[in-house]
Amino acid sequence: MAPAPDRPEQARDNLRGAVWILAAAVLNTVLMTLVKLTGETLPPTVIAFFRGAFGLVIVLPFMWRVGLGGFKTHRPVLQLVRAVSSGLILLAAFYAFVHLPLAQVTSILFSRPLFVLVLAALFLSERLRWYRTAATLVGFVGVLIVMRPGPGMEPAALIALAAAGLAAVNVVLVRILTRTDRTETLVFYAVLAQTVVLAIPAALNWETPDGRELVLLAATAIVATLLQTCVVRGYRLAEASAMAPFEYSRLLFSTAAGVLLFAEYPDVWTGAGALLLIASTFYITRRERQLAKAGTAPVVPSTP
Repeated sequence: MAPAPDRPEQARDNLRGAVWILAAAVLNTVLMTLVKLTGETLPPTVIAFFRGAFGLVIVLPFMWRVGLGGFKTHRPVLQLVRAVSSGLILLAAFYAFVHLPLAQVTSILFSRPLFVLVLAALFLSERLRWYRTAATLVGFVGVLIVMRPGPGMEPAALIALAAAGLAAVNVVLVRILTRTDRTETLVFYAVLAQTVVLAIPAALNWETPDGRELVLLAATAIVATLLQTCVVRGYRLAEASAMAPFEYSRLLFSTAAGVLLFAEYPDVWTGAGALLLIASTFYITRRERQLAKAGTAPVVPSTP
């Protein structure tokens, strides 16, 4: 259960935030489904490229409203690294969506907060407390159970894990860049890099989309944009630790979509590994909130 809020106003904000996070979980499943459907006829590289291109079209009107200041960055090198990593994350995640059951991909991507904890300790000087270390080790055991390393392991599982690791790098870079750059700046350069960086692999595997595929590609970009909006609104309203249980509803929705639409029935190992991952990240966020209330530690967001 989520920790009890400190005041009635926070309880209402947590409730409103939960609605946005649940909406994001549904949209996340819709996004995965759209990518998987489009991946039946188009390579993941082409899908990821069009996600960036359509995303750029969506973002440009907002940049026009912000003005030239929205294009200015105080840390161009970090901005470039973060933008390129965004393109690689998109490509890796889309490849995994196409080649793995949705429930398995979702479970592996839940490892992102574990990578964030390690990277934050290395690059943001955040203290890696004993309970963080123990819970992180348990979480990575869960990852191994889901992936089942061995001769029969799907290469796409490693690519999904790489997406989670890169996403953690992205989180750390965002924490640094938001100290000096606007949110709109980060969003613009991310979608710009996704379009530019992914143009090369897309060209090497190019297949021209037909009308149906273009509709699916445009829908993918729109859903992804709405998904990010819901996440931002949810965490702006609510406490991060209170939202953790609602984030994990992604696994329920993705499993249901996999069973109903693609006849993907998760095995016991995926379920067991996912439970370990969820338990470890939920324990960390709950413990962080307790320490934050005592004034001894910041809350670490647990969004996968």
